[in-house]
Amino acid sequence: TSHLQTKAVGRIAFHGPPAARARRLEPMPGLRTLLEFPGHISLYLGRADGRPYMIHAVTTLHRADGERLPLNAVVVSGLDLAHGRPPTSLLEQLEAAAVLGGRSD
Repeated sequence: TSHLQTKAVGRIAFHGPPAARARRLEPMPGLRTLLEFPGHISLYLGRADGRPYMIHAVTTLHRADGERLPLNAVVVSGLDLAHGRPPTSLLEQLEAAAVLGGRSD
């Protein structure tokens, strides 16, 4: 599970509003940080123009009208991307991170 993957290398919990989560994520190194979401895992890429990005596998897209579209692709997306019901940003859903090769606070 995503929880076990981050726990195996030193899970760092994320709590609070998006701004607090963004500050917690900021010092973490791109390409070495796993991001844990409910039932999902991704690799943090770092920031571009101040926005945090990740790479992850996406099996399904959920349209605003409720239709589910198969995607089955690896995508790069910003953590400001809305997801779920009700839609909230991926940053708001971020539960934990784990830095591969050592902790970064």
